[in-house]
Amino acid sequence: MKENNSLLPATSSLPTTHYSLSTILSIDSASSILSIAVNKGEQIFYKETQEARHSESAMAIIDSLMKDASLKPSDLAGVVCMKGPGSFTGLRIGYSIAKGLALSLSIPFGVVPTLDCMALPFRNDSEPVLCAIQSKKNAWFYSVYKDGIPQSGIKEGDIEQLEAENIRVIYKDRGYAKELLQIGLGLEFTDSELVAGPEYVRGHMSVVTHLH
Repeated sequence: MKENNSLLPATSSLPTTHYSLSTILSIDSASSILSIAVNKGEQIFYKETQEARHSESAMAIIDSLMKDASLKPSDLAGVVCMKGPGSFTGLRIGYSIAKGLALSLSIPFGVVPTLDCMALPFRNDSEPVLCAIQSKKNAWFYSVYKDGIPQSGIKEGDIEQLEAENIRVIYKDRGYAKELLQIGLGLEFTDSELVAGPEYVRGHMSVVTHLH
């Protein structure tokens, strides 16, 4: 991947800009598991936790990862977070931190649908997978993917409905900051993300735009 050394700030007036990012920070706060990753070249530094509130632990993890990678804030070329669906509070925290870093460092900010990240490890499988994240007790947001591409919009249903689909189900039972980082490295960044909020997909059916 060719490095772009002329990155425009996150507040650029251009409507859409394509970047080839060399070092980015990714924040997955869409569930009770907080995971964060940063890359230095091809090396990925990663941490996840369930032990504290996201708002209390996120910046400490970011600082720790940056030190582990021997990176300074000025080394970051972009920051990405989960777009949703997911936890209302968790997504808000991820957006706030990611936007704050992007604006303070004048670097691009982008978002990726949560279920896209969950489907990424199965992008080369011949069979479809159903990716699901809990919305409330016994209810899940889910979508079917094949070759890493969503086959429909996001649906909401209970576990019995998921099992009735008769395909492999992937639940969000771990952090996906690594996958978020991988997608983020090839993401199309737009200034509209700086004023948009996360997609909670609560109370109605919603189609999440695929960003690949």
